[in-house]
Amino acid sequence: MFHVDRRSLRVRLLTWLGGVALLVVGLTWLLHGVFLESLAKDFLGERLKREAAYAITQRRVSACGCG
Repeated sequence: MFHVDRRSLRVRLLTWLGGVALLVVGLTWLLHGVFLESLAKDFLGERLKREAAYAITQRRVSACGCG
């Protein structure tokens, strides 16, 4: 049917480069997930702090009737 010569340069390069490509894609995917999670935590943490400060300010303003 289809004969593949394992000693062929074409097959060796395809195998080697395919393995390297899989390694690079896997590493990129892993690092992307780690950095994205870290960025999301920082962003959401800062946003939550700002919203809490705003809510406290609004509560104080409404409590004293200054606003």
